Amino acid sequence: MSAYAPSLQLQMQNCEPVLAVTRRLMAELRWSGVANVDFRLDRRTGQPLVLEVNGRYWATLFASTIAEVNFPDLACRSALGELIPGIIPQTRKFSALKPFVWDLLRFRRKAFRPQITDLPFILRDPLPELAKLWQRPWRV
Repeated sequence: MSAYAPSLQLQMQNCEPVLAVTRRLMAELRWSGVANVDFRLDRRTGQPLVLEVNGRYWATLFASTIAEVNFPDLACRSALGELIPGIIPQTRKFSALKPFVWDLLRFRRKAFRPQITDLPFILRDPLPELAKLWQRPWRV
């Protein structure tokens, strides 16, 4: 895995300063639709700093769903003109299955302990994962 690859082990949580900056940014851009906004928190001030905005879903979309925010469903409802219900994201620890298994196999003492992995999603629809294995069988 590249040193600059996205983190696939993370904790989903509400962060009001990040949400406030995101709301303001999306309003000023008059953004409509899905957006992947990357942030870093300034260690000195605690202020969220926007790194980039991408008009696409993100690699950790399963983590959002596990935190009880289903962005594809919300996008469909919005496109249909439906009212979007109030959503209260839940704090959840998530790990993509592969990094989690590698941590366990390496007996890492401080291995990340997720509440859930993407295994239930993979089992429901294994074809994308099988296609990845077929395309890049030499990668771990």
